[in-house]
Amino acid sequence: MNTIHIVIAVITLAFLLLFGCSLAEPVDHEELLHYPEKRGGIPVTVLELKGFGNFSRDGVTFPSKGTEIAADYYYPRNAKIGIVWIPAAGKTRRNAEDRGIAFASRGYAAMIVDVRGLGETTGQVHSFEDDYTVFSKGEEPYNHLVVWDALRAIDAMRERGVTCTLIGGESNGGRIALIAAAVDKTISGSLLISTAGYGKIDHQLFDVRRFLASINPDEYAPSLTNPIAFIHDTKDPTIPFSLGKQTYDKIAAPKKLYTLSNGCHGYCPTMDDVLTDALTFLAQKCK
Repeated sequence: MNTIHIVIAVITLAFLLLFGCSLAEPVDHEELLHYPEKRGGIPVTVLELKGFGNFSRDGVTFPSKGTEIAADYYYPRNAKIGIVWIPAAGKTRRNAEDRGIAFASRGYAAMIVDVRGLGETTGQVHSFEDDYTVFSKGEEPYNHLVVWDALRAIDAMRERGVTCTLIGGESNGGRIALIAAAVDKTISGSLLISTAGYGKIDHQLFDVRRFLASINPDEYAPSLTNPIAFIHDTKDPTIPFSLGKQTYDKIAAPKKLYTLSNGCHGYCPTMDDVLTDALTFLAQKCK
């Protein structure tokens, strides 16, 4: 969602607030989302196995709050480093099959998920307006739950024997990945493609500001501690490079920025060379 849509959402949320929506408490006094780093074990059910030569792909499911997350797990034998990958808005794990192959062919395990409400993962995708209504009732909104789902995917990967976990995503999936990495410092690094935060959002109504801040990657970027690799096309037609650079500049953790100029949004084959370098950079934390 771009900045114009955010402004429209703010106006609509203000209207909702004037009609008496109550203050919610799912975020802390700094307006940031918090989930525990120790979330307990998680059962992973294998539904399908498929060989790809030097690696395999399992279709798996694992429980999250109110749903079962469907995912494809790509893995070379004995892989100890893995990445949870979150597809772009409206895309499913099967749309990101080439990402799983790209990671596994380089020696990394990869858990590609169906985001809540998409593909084979049940749930309902909410607009910002609907999500704020849920938030105002003191319940967990959709945009918080997808972060929790990403953290449980990290847990599911660890159940499969991965000892060093990374997280990543493209476009809106990158936003979810960035917030998850800020919430859980045990995640060793993040790979973010064609993504950005929403910039500074000021609002005089405190709980509207709290909600919008809690889903804005720019609010979390300064708190990242582990390595971050950004890949962004300078001619990106969907999320301008300038917005991604603003988010990148807020990060104080070790970081690398990789740029292309092919007019590409999200993963594309021209990123393969920098993808290899980015993964090598992030994997240094795992040694």
